[in-house]
Amino acid sequence: MDVNDIKDSFNDFIDEHGKGMIAVLCILIFLIISALILLLAQAFKKPTKAKKVVSEAIELNIEDEFIQPQNLSLTEDYYFSRVTEESWSREATDEWFSKPDEITIKELGKANDALIEEIVGVAP
Repeated sequence: MDVNDIKDSFNDFIDEHGKGMIAVLCILIFLIISALILLLAQAFKKPTKAKKVVSEAIELNIEDEFIQPQNLSLTEDYYFSRVTEESWSREATDEWFSKPDEITIKELGKANDALIEEIVGVAP
């Protein structure tokens, strides 16, 4: 096989498959060369040092005052806005407390007995 045979087979290929196939081959060769260039650029790129974020260590004591987290979306009075009373007022009792009926009390008693039986089990 000499150069003329290769040239003839190439010309036959072009005649048979048209110029579209040549365009596809050129695009494919271009993509391969681009990928190789990018790979080489990444291989010889100097590594960048990541910046370390150091947070301050806060030494906490149980007697210290509450430290609110830094969150801009919460208002300042969010954490301490509810003041609880020592006991319920008559109005609050009437509004929020519902006295359980006899059936509910018996069901609660049975549930408590079952829980005690499960905890104690076969203990002596």
